[in-house]
Amino acid sequence: DDAIAEMEAATLEDLQRVARELLVGERLHLAVVGPYRSDKRFAPLLRL
Repeated sequence: DDAIAEMEAATLEDLQRVARELLVGERLHLAVVGPYRSDKRFAPLLRL
């Protein structure tokens, strides 16, 4: 399958480039499920 071959051909540099493009603060979101009284325990996760 072509998709599998492309994934297997990915290099560390390819993955780092994609991570730099996608993992930027203004594009990140956090979803939390459960009853929590406060967001204090999660707020630090939003400051990368």
